[in-house]
Amino acid sequence: MSREIFIYWKLDESQVASAISKSLALQVELSQLHPGLQCRLHRRSDVRGGHVTLMESYRCTLGVDAALQAAIADAASQHLHDWATAPRHVEVFEWLSG
Repeated sequence: MSREIFIYWKLDESQVASAISKSLALQVELSQLHPGLQCRLHRRSDVRGGHVTLMESYRCTLGVDAALQAAIADAASQHLHDWATAPRHVEVFEWLSG
């Protein structure tokens, strides 16, 4: 089975526009460096206590192995550290279909 990862993190509502811009740029860079990597960015629809939750998802034709997951985490730590108000949470799921 192939692995897909989901990473969610919270940030201050006032910084959401710049964080989204930087996150999308990071995902473009990652998809160029890793052929077959499909990246998506999601925003939780509500605001809680002045914080917004963003979620990144990463899927690759052959699955996201440990090396690719580490590369994603490393790139994110370099590019997104200014915005996260809490640790990034990583969830790993296996594809069952599709």
